Amino acid sequence: MGLISKKNQNAYQFTTVHLFSVIFLIANLNNGQAKRSYTPANNTTYLTSPEPHNPLEHNNRGVELGSKGLWAQAIKEHEEALSGDPFNKQFRTNLSAARLHYGDILLGKHDYYGAMNQYREALYVDPTNLPADQNLDLCIKKMGKDPDSVKNRENMADEADISNNYPIAIVEYRKCVKMVDTGPMRLHLGKVLLKQDKIEEGYLELRSALTKDWNMTDKKEVKELAECHYLLGNILKEHAKIAANSGQQSVNLQRLLNSSIEFRRACTLVPNYSDAIRGLLEVARQAVSIKPSFNNHLLLGGAYLLSGDFEHARLEYSECWKLEPNNPDVAKARRVYYIAVVKSPLASPQILSTTIEKVSASLQQNPRDAELLYIYGRGKEALSDRNNALRAYQTAYQINPYANGDLIPALKRLGENINTTDNSNGHTDNNSNTITNQNMGSANNNSKPNNSQNSTNNVESMQELAQVESKIRSNDFANAKTQLTNLLEKNPTNGKAWYLLGLCNEKQGLLDEAASAYRSAANFKEPNAESSLKQLDICRVKPLLDQAETAKQQGNWIEVSSTLREAIILAPSMPLLHEKLAEALNNLGDTKEANVESAKAKKLEKK
Repeated sequence: MGLISKKNQNAYQFTTVHLFSVIFLIANLNNGQAKRSYTPANNTTYLTSPEPHNPLEHNNRGVELGSKGLWAQAIKEHEEALSGDPFNKQFRTNLSAARLHYGDILLGKHDYYGAMNQYREALYVDPTNLPADQNLDLCIKKMGKDPDSVKNRENMADEADISNNYPIAIVEYRKCVKMVDTGPMRLHLGKVLLKQDKIEEGYLELRSALTKDWNMTDKKEVKELAECHYLLGNILKEHAKIAANSGQQSVNLQRLLNSSIEFRRACTLVPNYSDAIRGLLEVARQAVSIKPSFNNHLLLGGAYLLSGDFEHARLEYSECWKLEPNNPDVAKARRVYYIAVVKSPLASPQILSTTIEKVSASLQQNPRDAELLYIYGRGKEALSDRNNALRAYQTAYQINPYANGDLIPALKRLGENINTTDNSNGHTDNNSNTITNQNMGSANNNSKPNNSQNSTNNVESMQELAQVESKIRSNDFANAKTQLTNLLEKNPTNGKAWYLLGLCNEKQGLLDEAASAYRSAANFKEPNAESSLKQLDICRVKPLLDQAETAKQQGNWIEVSSTLREAIILAPSMPLLHEKLAEALNNLGDTKEANVESAKAKKLEKK
């Protein structure tokens, strides 16, 4: 009969017992009516099961066909059964077992291509079918390739993906993830799952991808990480529509806002990500139409700004000012708008001139604002007024060389010789000119250079974080999260902000989002983040651990393995899960994979 797991054997035996009890009843009811026949390849085979009209009858017909060695026909019946009842685990197991048997027959005939296809189909339906996994490796080896080579398996997955054979791509990417569990590999698996319309599974893989390793010095991986955020945003956007169609406006709005976060993260990683910008615009417009609040208008203004639509961005920020004129985010948004205008080649001369006038007016009140001086200089540079641009840059550099990351490159663009090795005294060129009152307000050439702006920024950040903590204590999670998101966009390495974002999500019951935020906080050495993450992981995986323990007591090691893999997706850094999975794999006879999990557990314990 070929290799078959104990679980699959039991499944077939159980269903067969049930089948023959049904057959016995039908035989009595029919009172000796003639048996039905089945004619494969000119050989008549008589079947006793009733003509199938529902999923259970298709399943039972498949079992009977399998018992007579008619595996190709049995597979068709099991596919009909699973199609009619796609959430029936027994039907899924039986289809996978039938594929396994058929593959074994083809393997015995040295039809390695045919056998590989059957084993992959078996694993696509049931990833826990260990004999199918082992026999697939054997076929690949027979074909002269190394089944343990990540490169070989990834090439197979890529070829299947390109040819639109997504089930095979899914099987091979799952194998790759077992070998090298990185962010990009999880992303590839998530993408083919989405292509196969397995939205929920794909979403979980993409969420898991964010918790894995990414090489942020590799431009390709940065783009892939941005794509991961974009795909998550797209899924949330589509599910927001589902909520809207069912009349769940509060759920719709929350999903829109979550979607906007993913799109904005994608744009942060890849600033000109056009698809993500369009997605952000769409969800922001919908959010404003549902609830025209300050935060939603602010969100839409930022989306317009990213798209280069400065006029609509200005109108949205005006709405924000009308709603909450004293909100500090209005002033921040205004500066972001100014910087975007003076840097963008898409800004019209009229908008550029208007913006420079407003910046000049602000400098009349704050002549020592280094950032405004830089913005003014960048605007003048865009208008080809090099002299005034250089004066503005020089004065900004004297006040704070780090007012903007483009300040020093801007001075070099205009021919200024900058010694960037001297960070303590700033720019001390005695020949540099200052900007006159006539041009843009008073700026004193005798002012001493200083680095106070960094300290000021730190103080402002601490004040904002204190405001956020106050909002969390009063359960104002929505506004707290908006403020934290803005903070993190300006400074993604702010560990305290990541920690508070995790706290917000945890209090709202968004445990996956909380874990991701706590993990980021821990990466930036934020105190208490690691302990909060561990405690959260325990809460998230406890139901799965209990389920695995129950399956273990029943001797169902396949269920134990499947449940623990699901738990590891939620808490990949918990050594206990890898230890228990190693035990389950050893009991299933997969010692190679068990050793890998044991090594992971030991490594995590040391860490």
